[in-house]
Amino acid sequence: MIFTSYDYIDKYIEVLNYLIARSISEQYSFDHIEKTIARSLPFTRFEKSDVTTIAFSSPKEIYSELFPNIKGDFVINPNDIYGWIAFAYINIFLKKQVTFETIFAALPLEKMLLYYGPYHEMDISQLLELFDEKVGKSHLDLFMKKSDMSCVELAKQTNIPLPTIKALRYGHRDIAKMELYRTILISSVLHIKVESLLDKIPLDLQQIEN
Repeated sequence: MIFTSYDYIDKYIEVLNYLIARSISEQYSFDHIEKTIARSLPFTRFEKSDVTTIAFSSPKEIYSELFPNIKGDFVINPNDIYGWIAFAYINIFLKKQVTFETIFAALPLEKMLLYYGPYHEMDISQLLELFDEKVGKSHLDLFMKKSDMSCVELAKQTNIPLPTIKALRYGHRDIAKMELYRTILISSVLHIKVESLLDKIPLDLQQIEN
């Protein structure tokens, strides 16, 4: 269950802030940072409404598991650009209920650094609209664009009829209602998680009264 009281949300943001700020400072590539976080056990569990690791471990403990050769201490500033990025990502995750892999594909770290100027003083709803715009017709469309893959090529590699691929890509057919083995084939070819192709993942949210 994902607890959505302010204290818990602040902790989720703190952890992601630490991971992003420290990994960038230690000169990991943006692509490596995004893939490491999106495919990590703590965030995979988080996407399944299990907050155990993120809520009850220190940011340094989680970082040391995800990024090797950790040395010394590191202090984050919750009010700097990385704090804003972490705030934005966590809020998109909770409001849109999509995987972090999807969030990074639509709003990658490198772009978020540029979006800070025009967006950081705006309401989060403006960034949610930008997310929807970047997703495009469907999540499949988003990841096909990212992989620079055509409908013809995806149809060939999955042996799924071209009209079906086109219908899925342009939102005329719900991929969640397609046979699971075909969804797995598509995700395998695109090198993403099956859940990232879904419009929403089922989150178990609970507001805690303070």
